[in-house]
Amino acid sequence: MKPEYFIYELDDYSSPTIVSWTKPYFGTIGDFKSLVDNLPGKSMEELRNTFERFAAGERRIVYHAGQAKIRFAHRVSLLAEKQFDLKKLTFEYKNTYGFPYKIRMTSAVGRLCLFKYEKVFYTVIWAKLERPRYCNNHFDGRRWTELGDMIWGFPGQIKMEGKFMKNALGVIEKRFDDEAAAREHFASVSEIDWQKFYEDVFGDG
Repeated sequence: MKPEYFIYELDDYSSPTIVSWTKPYFGTIGDFKSLVDNLPGKSMEELRNTFERFAAGERRIVYHAGQAKIRFAHRVSLLAEKQFDLKKLTFEYKNTYGFPYKIRMTSAVGRLCLFKYEKVFYTVIWAKLERPRYCNNHFDGRRWTELGDMIWGFPGQIKMEGKFMKNALGVIEKRFDDEAAAREHFASVSEIDWQKFYEDVFGDG
């Protein structure tokens, strides 16, 4: 039996501190459990309780995400999926305020999925990144710092396993209003847009 996938609406930790946004994440109930299992201590009690009710079969749950009262999850359709294995990657991440960070990764292996929710199409990524590191041009344009000691994004979403970093729930790579454009991108993509992934590393910093 094919797994059920859902789009979960969670608090967006990359939003500026003076506002509250939500951010969509994708995954199965098992994916969400891996996020909950990675939460620190007994934090985020409402989220834990909401997930337990959802996993038990209560599908129309409304809860608080940031300052919003919103539906926890909706079912989505998986249209296609494929694996990727990339080497020696560079990427420029821009935080909420437009400040850039240079990113380097030794490798990235994972899965790219194409989902449909209502009339919108999304390419979504799960990835395991080897030795992700960053350089901030505003302070020191030559010093590269390993990522992983401090994670400022949504709790439990990013997990470190030695020199590897992975995400529990799928994050949007690209969004499309047209199915043909979405399928063309999915079929031909050779470089991943890591912006949404790194939002859960840097948060609003």
